[in-house]
Amino acid sequence: MPLNIFILFCYLVGSVYSRDIQYILEETLVSEDAFAGESFHFQPMVSLYEENTGAIATGFQGDVYAILISGPTGHEKLRFNGTIGSTTDNAVTFYGGIATFKDLTLNEAGSGYRLRYIARKYVGGEVIEVAQVTGKQFSNARGQPHHLNFVVYPGSASGGLMLEPQPIIAIADLGGNTIDSINEGYVIAELGWQNNITMGGEVVKLRGQTTIAIENGIAVFTDLFIHEASIEPYHIVFRLYRTPPLAVGTWQLEESVLKSNPFGVGIGAPYALQLLSSPSDGLALGGSAFESPALLELVDAGGNRIVGNSHDYVQVNFARNPWGAQLLPH
Repeated sequence: MPLNIFILFCYLVGSVYSRDIQYILEETLVSEDAFAGESFHFQPMVSLYEENTGAIATGFQGDVYAILISGPTGHEKLRFNGTIGSTTDNAVTFYGGIATFKDLTLNEAGSGYRLRYIARKYVGGEVIEVAQVTGKQFSNARGQPHHLNFVVYPGSASGGLMLEPQPIIAIADLGGNTIDSINEGYVIAELGWQNNITMGGEVVKLRGQTTIAIENGIAVFTDLFIHEASIEPYHIVFRLYRTPPLAVGTWQLEESVLKSNPFGVGIGAPYALQLLSSPSDGLALGGSAFESPALLELVDAGGNRIVGNSHDYVQVNFARNPWGAQLLPH
């Protein structure tokens, strides 16, 4: 065989062999010491080996990405840089057959987490998966107290009636998990500064029990309401309050103020009649109309006048009638 043909034959055989190499992927370092919402203290590490030789694939050119295949409920999401994006956003490149992930996080505390790693290479613009492996189970622990968090957002209401639903506020870690071991401090609710307005000569107030003690990590409000209906939305600001002085090493929050979404307070159902002027303020002569006629308004539970009501009527009678007189239309 001529030398040049022999060289060409060897090159082709070598090329086919390199394309047919099979790989084995192994999880070298498990995601340990993970805390909810925080980047894993030990980020996963994987190693790629040539199947036929068992040697680490130091010359491999490609990357690997991780997906979450199990968790406490099955609805958890693996995050990269704190966000949920494409499943391949967290891909890292192999160097010397080893790849170490970075900035992987899980928000939800719990156990039974497991990742799957998929290694791939690029050939002529085509992505080829070469190996995958399922990692060992690991847990994601609750972190340190970090911020106030809504368990239940405050709902809307009519004037004078309680918000539905009532808000529930929690002390949460960075991932939003309630720290149920906390039984100290209070959460105070107040209207946002934009709502410090006057209606009918009175400053609008958030009413009910606006200071609630924290028990098992949460503050449960039960009777918040606002009298005044408004075309502008309200919002409530919740603040954590703790009696000073704080002990050395005690927990503190990164964010101790929480603002609700906007919500409405509309005019409610008819609740009462209010007397604006009384006929007793003037005199009446027999057979003549009252000089000062009665003027009433129909209001809801918050005292808001119900306008546009043209189907109800008011019936008038004597509260005291010593002479047996009759009320007659004039």
